Amino acid sequence: MIAEIYLSSEELHEFLLDTEYQVVGKSYEWEGEGVIHLHTHPLNHAFGKVGKCVFVKNNNNPITCGNIDDLDFVVEVSNDNNNISAKVHPVHDGSYDKLKVKYIPCKDDLYSRSKG
Repeated sequence: MIAEIYLSSEELHEFLLDTEYQVVGKSYEWEGEGVIHLHTHPLNHAFGKVGKCVFVKNNNNPITCGNIDDLDFVVEVSNDNNNISAKVHPVHDGSYDKLKVKYIPCKDDLYSRSKG
């Protein structure tokens, strides 16, 4: 099964500006649809299956925020020349054949009627 992973560009940017090297987040999966949203913080309301993920800055340090077996995904976030990118790794092999990462644009980049 191919899973589509959605990450918020705004959350990734805020994480890179933060002094923390890693943060435990939440994963929200539309069960049976192969659509998963990963967030650096819990949402006010959850949908589908809720799991754990960890966001880490890409500098090859070990994961220190809890037991790796309790996680569903590890997200490596990097910033190369103001180009934010992320690699998503499933912790439990065999869950998905392939992960396709998509980014949700920042609110300022979204279309609005007032901008035209």
